[in-house]
Formats: sequence, structure tokens, C-alpha cells
Amino acid sequence: MTTTLHPQQGLDEQTSPPMTTLFPGIAKALKESRIAWVICQYDGQRNFQQIYDPAFYTGRYRASRRKLTDDQCQELRAYFVGLLQQRCPGWEEGEGSRGEFVWRMDNDELIHQHDVRVVSFTTTQTAGTGPDKAKPPVQVERMLVVAASHLSSEEVSTLTAYDYQHGEGAWLMVAGNSAEFAVPTFESKSPGLSQVLDFAYKHQCAYVLFDRDADPLMNAATNEDAEPK
Repeated sequence: MTTTLHPQQGLDEQTSPPMTTLFPGIAKALKESRIAWVICQYDGQRNFQQIYDPAFYTGRYRASRRKLTDDQCQELRAYFVGLLQQRCPGWEEGEGSRGEFVWRMDNDELIHQHDVRVVSFTTTQTAGTGPDKAKPPVQVERMLVVAASHLSSEEVSTLTAYDYQHGEGAWLMVAGNSAEFAVPTFESKSPGLSQVLDFAYKHQCAYVLFDRDADPLMNAATNEDAEPK
């Protein structure tokens, strides 16, 4: 989790206290209402921004009928707005971005997922005045790069045996999802590999590069015994 900032403490003062310490009254009210998740979403583009009021859930996809008071909702919203402006200044400019803050009550963890919006164009060129069809454009795919420690030692051996090794200490594979296997010979996937592939599939990445020098994916399991020596 990145550094948290409380707007009332000043945006230039960096602290990392847990959410229950910042908002003890709100945390108590959430627990009494059996609310497990607080989610605040936002979206912005071309200097137009929309920051929604916090939504409350008893689980990740189960909305709660119980809510906080209007003052408590606005206090949380103001905190998330300040944190967003501190971390991602200009997030609503140009093509913009979107994201969400998720406060989980079970472990008092605040997760901020920020997605930068990228508009792409496919360009073709045709010479002359004839009706010739344009040549197909060059295909460009997205690739997710994560730490090799998400792989188990067995998965590293399998990828190496099937020539998926990409240089020293790295393995390149086609991204799949929970219903697909990137390498058919896998009887099962470790939690780390499954979570990485699901993330790649969700974000439309065609390939995943597991590299020993890359950073791990937040909240994805790691297998330290798989780290190349």
C-alpha cells in the first residue's frame, strides 16, 4: 500500500496510519453495521471529474442496505479526494483516468487501484488514387511484467522445459484466465500464477513476462522458493 495522507493533517505531511486510527468513529459505525467493504470510485477525462460517494458492501459484490450518516460519508469522500489529488495530480486531464479506493474492514487495509485511460489509433497508409485496400496495420499487444516469485519452482521448471524462458531469469507466456491454461501441461496453477493471469486477462494483456528483477503484483501470492538464483 502506498503512503496515505490525511487532508486535515496537510497534504505535504506524509503518514501511514491505519484507517481505523484516522477514522475511529466511522470504523466503529461500520463494524456495528456489519459493513465489510467501503468503495469510493472516480472517473475523469478532459478536465471533467466525477468522484462518487462511498458505497458500502457486506462482501465484495454484496451491497449493504446500511449506510453511514451524510456527514460521515462526506468525511470519507473528502479524504479519498485529497489522497487522489496527492498521488495522481492532473488525473482528470487529457484522456484522464479512473479508479477506486477500497477499505477492507477485516484487515483494515486501504487499496487504491488507479487506471490510466489510453486512447489508441490504428493507422494504415495507401499510396496512389486507386481502390487498392489498405495493408493490415501492425498488431501491437499489451504485456504485463511482474516478479518471477509469483511462480512456483515446479512452474519455473515447466516453463523452462517448454522453451518459455525469455533471457536470464525471465519467462514469457500467453495470458489466460481462471478457465484457461497458458501452458496446457499444467495440471493446476499456484495461487500466485492464477492471480497474475486473472489480472492480465482483466486488463487485456496478451502476454505476461515473469522477471526476477520486476516488482511483484500487489496482493498476489508469491513463492519465494521459485525466485531464480
